[in-house]
Amino acid sequence: MAKMMNPNTVSDMTLVNAKSQARAGQIMQKVGKGKRKVEVTLSKGVRNYLNLYIKERTKSMGQYRKQIPNLFQFYDYMERETRITKGNKKEKQKKLALSYEEMDYLKMELKELVKQVDQVRKNLKWYKFLDKLRYSFSKKQSELALEELSNNGKNKGKSIDKKKEDEKKERKKDGKKKK
Repeated sequence: MAKMMNPNTVSDMTLVNAKSQARAGQIMQKVGKGKRKVEVTLSKGVRNYLNLYIKERTKSMGQYRKQIPNLFQFYDYMERETRITKGNKKEKQKKLALSYEEMDYLKMELKELVKQVDQVRKNLKWYKFLDKLRYSFSKKQSELALEELSNNGKNKGKSIDKKKEDEKKERKKDGKKKK
């Protein structure tokens, strides 16, 4: 039976959360069923982070394996592709094929993770500075992974420092051309 709610007490945030949960449910059902047409280039650090994140996610959602097998097939695929072994240890970047739904799901997961980390970090007291530091590292890694997924291979998996260096070089070239 559904929970009854007073419509006057429903806030905008409640509606937004309900919509995002409904969207997550829809995307979860589509994950693993589409053709993997999108190629994403991931750096070694992001691959390692995604591998650890997916292992932890698989452990936490293990009880739902029978209800959403397509999601766990996707997790197995991601774990296999992002694993760093002796054979691919020296590869700086690796191309990964994803479907549009899988891409949306990963982006949604990482965005939610960033929001949750911010919320937890905000509630920590000042003397928990080590935990704050750990959460800030987790947030940065999630943002970097989200950025690489959002770029969708446009910058060929370059790190942020490399992108800034390329931008500086382009500005210098533009400055020389004007003179």
